[in-house]
Amino acid sequence: MFRTISLCGHHMIRAEDEQTLAQAICTVMVKDGGYRMAWVGLAENDAARSIRAVACAGIEIGYLEDLNLTWADTDCGSGPGARCIREQTVQVTRDITNDARFMHWRAEAARRGYASSIALPLTIGTQTRGFLGIYSEQRDAFGEDEISLLPGAADDLVYGITAQRDRRERDALKELAHRAEEAEAATRQERSPRPHES
Repeated sequence: MFRTISLCGHHMIRAEDEQTLAQAICTVMVKDGGYRMAWVGLAENDAARSIRAVACAGIEIGYLEDLNLTWADTDCGSGPGARCIREQTVQVTRDITNDARFMHWRAEAARRGYASSIALPLTIGTQTRGFLGIYSEQRDAFGEDEISLLPGAADDLVYGITAQRDRRERDALKELAHRAEEAEAATRQERSPRPHES
C-alpha cells in the first residue's frame, strides 16, 4: 500500500494537466494497488447536481455511463460518492450486495465483480469538488490501514489539481501583463514625434 501511495505522489509531481493526473492515479490504484476499478467523479453545479466521471481504470465496461449519478440529497444520491461530496468524509461500503444505500447500482456492480468500495473526498479549500472512488472484488476490502492510507492518494490528486490551476492562473496573469506592456509600448511609439516633425 505504501508503494501505491508513493507512486501517486510521483505522478502528482510529473503530471502536465489535471486529466492526465486523474487518469494516472486511477491506473495506479488498479495496476499497483490491485483494485478492480478506480474512477474520479467531479461534482457539477448544474440543476441536477450531477457527478461527471473524468477518469477511470480497471474493469468498468460501461458502468459509469449507466449510473446517472447525482450528489443531491435524494434516493439516487445515496451512493458513496454523493455522500462523500455532501458530507466531505470518506465513505466505505463494506458489502455492496447487502448495503441498502447501494440498491440502485447493486446489480450493475455485481455484474462487474464489485464487492466493496471506498470514496475519498477531493476537497479544495473548504469545498469538496469530487471524489476518488475505488472498488474491490473482495467484501470488506477496506480496513483501517486502507482507510488511513488511501486518503493520501486523494490528497496527491487535490494537490496536483491545485498546482495545475495555480500554474494556469500565473501563466494567464503573465500573458495579461505582457499584452499590457506591448499595448503601452505601442501607445508610446504612436505618441512619440516622428523625425520630420521635430
